[in-house]
Amino acid sequence: MFCLDSAANASAVGATTRPPMISSPWRPPGPQMAAWIRERQFGGYAKEEDYVNYAAKLRFALGSEAAYRKDFYLCNGYNPPMKPYWRRNEVWFVKE
Repeated sequence: MFCLDSAANASAVGATTRPPMISSPWRPPGPQMAAWIRERQFGGYAKEEDYVNYAAKLRFALGSEAAYRKDFYLCNGYNPPMKPYWRRNEVWFVKE
């Protein structure tokens, strides 16, 4: 498993901390990456167990026919630690 805390690394890669919401199941993560991703959002204070559980849910939702990298996924947290409500976390799979 590979986790990326996008809030901490956003300035390093030139990304925004709040990506736009879109209806397409696959979306480009930004101009700095050529890959496409599939995401699943969830709230609360995310622990490793939460990321593992939501990655399993996303893997089940995608099914066996979807072409994505199965050897890793990205874990994203967008909020500062002191924000207690309406937190946003995501799990991303990279499309092959």
